[in-house]
Amino acid sequence: MVKNDILDENLYLAETEDLLTRLFPVDASIIDRVYRKLVDDGAYDIGTKKWSGLRKTAKKESSYYQPFVKTAESIRKANTSPNEVKLSCTWIDRHSKAPKSCDQYASIIRPDILCILEMKKEEQEKLDALTKSMEDEEDRGGKVKGVDTKEAEAKKSKQQKEMAAWWLRVNVPIEIKPVEGKSTLEHVNQLLGYMRQVFREQADRCFVPGLLLFCTGLQIWFCDRSGALGTRTMIDIHEDPKSFIRVILGCSLLPPERLGWDPTMKLCRQPVNPHCPESVHSYDPSVRLSDYHNSLYESNWIIEMPSKTDPMKREEYITVRALSIVRAECMSGRATIVWAVIKVDDMKTKDPPHHIYILKQCWRPTAGSSEGDFFPEESQTRDIHLGRMHSYEDVRHDGNVINTQNFVRQGLDHFLSGDDAYTNHKRTAEALETAERKEAYLDLVFTGDGPRVVASTRDSNPTWRTFARILSEDYGWLFKEFRDLLELLDALEHVMTTHEFLYFRGILHRDISSGNALICPTFTDGVMTTEGRLIDLDYAKRTNRFVSPVLFHAKHKDDTPSKDPEILDVVRRAFQRHFEAELTDDVVDVLDCSVGGVKAFADVILNYNPSLRGSTITGYDIGLLEESQKLPDFSTRVAQNRQRSATLPYASSEILSRTPMFSMAKRTVVVHNAVHDLEAFFWVLVSICITRGGPGGRRREELKPGTPSTPETQKLFLVVDCFFYTESISRLVDNKRTLFLQDGFEEYVLPHVHPYFERLKPLLVRWWKILQIAYQFPHFETIHDWFLGALRDSISALKQDPPEVHPASADVDAFRREDLRSLQYFPNQRSASRESQDTTWDTSPSRDMLSHTLHNYRSGEMEQMPPQDPQTPTPEPKTKRQKMNM
Repeated sequence: MVKNDILDENLYLAETEDLLTRLFPVDASIIDRVYRKLVDDGAYDIGTKKWSGLRKTAKKESSYYQPFVKTAESIRKANTSPNEVKLSCTWIDRHSKAPKSCDQYASIIRPDILCILEMKKEEQEKLDALTKSMEDEEDRGGKVKGVDTKEAEAKKSKQQKEMAAWWLRVNVPIEIKPVEGKSTLEHVNQLLGYMRQVFREQADRCFVPGLLLFCTGLQIWFCDRSGALGTRTMIDIHEDPKSFIRVILGCSLLPPERLGWDPTMKLCRQPVNPHCPESVHSYDPSVRLSDYHNSLYESNWIIEMPSKTDPMKREEYITVRALSIVRAECMSGRATIVWAVIKVDDMKTKDPPHHIYILKQCWRPTAGSSEGDFFPEESQTRDIHLGRMHSYEDVRHDGNVINTQNFVRQGLDHFLSGDDAYTNHKRTAEALETAERKEAYLDLVFTGDGPRVVASTRDSNPTWRTFARILSEDYGWLFKEFRDLLELLDALEHVMTTHEFLYFRGILHRDISSGNALICPTFTDGVMTTEGRLIDLDYAKRTNRFVSPVLFHAKHKDDTPSKDPEILDVVRRAFQRHFEAELTDDVVDVLDCSVGGVKAFADVILNYNPSLRGSTITGYDIGLLEESQKLPDFSTRVAQNRQRSATLPYASSEILSRTPMFSMAKRTVVVHNAVHDLEAFFWVLVSICITRGGPGGRRREELKPGTPSTPETQKLFLVVDCFFYTESISRLVDNKRTLFLQDGFEEYVLPHVHPYFERLKPLLVRWWKILQIAYQFPHFETIHDWFLGALRDSISALKQDPPEVHPASADVDAFRREDLRSLQYFPNQRSASRESQDTTWDTSPSRDMLSHTLHNYRSGEMEQMPPQDPQTPTPEPKTKRQKMNM
């Protein structure tokens, strides 16, 4: 994950002196005073230019751990003025034991040294006692005299819960390495892994500093949502003690926001008092271990947002439960976190049930528009199923917008070029030329001025990001959690109608996925029904340019080159021959502007609607809009730097590859348009039909771990892997492109639809055929109408002949009642963690669904390890190569 974060050239360097001055602005008089005291106390020897006990050379990392901690602590304690301290911190050796996490899936990683936040004396003593107690029990093999196993396990579980705050207290991680050994980038990646974990655990962290010590050389790194920034040259901590003092002191003397802590949100103390919730910044020394909840999803924060009625007024909201936190840890991206929240004033003054809001925070690209700017005025969307925005803002502190360029990095110049360090050093220019160009790298070279870190030669600016929050009024459940087929299709119609509404007003969503459409509850006279709502306009684009449709240009031939009348007559008679039908004047007019072969076009149209043969063909029959309508034109929009516009696995191969699928379309440039979003809707529904076993989002039995492997399940695994769970973009592009070019959906994918979704097969086939038309013939304009028409036909068929009620539908109803109650009646009814329910808004593919390796659809071959029957012994692992006809 660390490597993925820096693959897109998000690893940068800055001049060391500039970085120290701007990012560690400790007063020089304080540094001088501390330096003199350290010299007087013998902690630093001026004559030998050496810190006492801290070696200049050593073969083992362990030789540095305790001496570094002792030196850092001596620097911290040498500052005797308590008024100057902003953060109460201490330095500890943690190399032998992984910090505790309240995330059961967290990586077991062990930073060498940690700068952690101290707590009040009694809390610190309690923490130290717990640490010693757990270590003593582990030394005794977990056995406590006079205590049975169950009691010992219960005690250990309680202790682990109390220790869960440990990662949450990390201020700065430190990694120590000898110069010899692995490449510099591997050492940096290791440090970045610790910093990434800090992001994962600390929801109130905007950026994280980290230190990397190579014997005597100290390199400083900062991770924010634009990537990682490090110092170009290393600080020799012995030769330049004042710079070292500046860094160590900075970790406690700088204001919390200058060390990455978010001053705009506070931790709500446990247990939550509904009439007077008590909140405190998580970096406050008064924070107790018990103030943290034992789950990342359940921790409660208080965050302010602008009032809907008065933007100058602020309102407090308390997070009841996190709905999505898996992206919080990324070091280059939006780092989106989503919470279900309630208004603090409602909790104080009103009896439950309370209204549930959705609060989303993310780091949006600074160069782009804010998501809130894409929402039409409420009066225009009152009857449209678009997520209702309550308020939004770019987050500020002391009047300054929190962003990565100016707030975090303080406008520092950065670079990737290391040309000046290449000559006459260990790496030659020739070696650099042959280095892998798709991944950033670092190397350590030695000059007369000491060690220098060299980065790759490419020149690229970071994607600068701005901290933003948006508050929505709609809570709901994912589409896969539907209660029956009719609800699923009704919700789809709602969100697709909304997509059409936005599209013809110049707004394209561009990120249709299983997590960006919800089934939301609505209440009338106490009776709950549901509706679909389209949410998340993070990646939307807008245009003010609109063009006339094909029919308009066909009827105004002065605006377009006209074909020879004799040629036009030949084309018209060819259409009539293939359709065995008459053509309306509209269709005859448009033949002058049509693109693609007559027979090919007639074949795909008749394949979709055979009833057209022998009838009169209208413009609508071949996908043409009325001449009075206007189409948004997105062709002139310039994409933001390195910004994707679709979510795997629902993205079109055209968007992922920027290459048209069909040559007959005669397009050389791919512009994200309506067809790509509607293909994403298609794949969302297909994924549900293939991977789910009925209502409620339960995984189908064949895909559960431990299910015995059969030839049929192997084919199912293959389809799921090819189109939904491959992590390779190139594979997904090849698989989807081949499926379209070979028109293989009905043969290869459709047979694997779960029996519960049998009634939806005709809809999937119709959507597939519509996509075939839209991609091959660019003058096709009615894709929304045709998609929605097919969907409404399916809804009508279900209403006329309702399927039997599935037993799981009752479970869905019960879950929804409990889920809403746990939120609306907070804190009187504490919500159960959704981590174990597999029903959060975290919709990233789950690799545990498949146990075989990735497969390339185009080759038709797969290397796989079939799931083992849990009742049979596990054999020695063997890799089989299986040829599958697809």
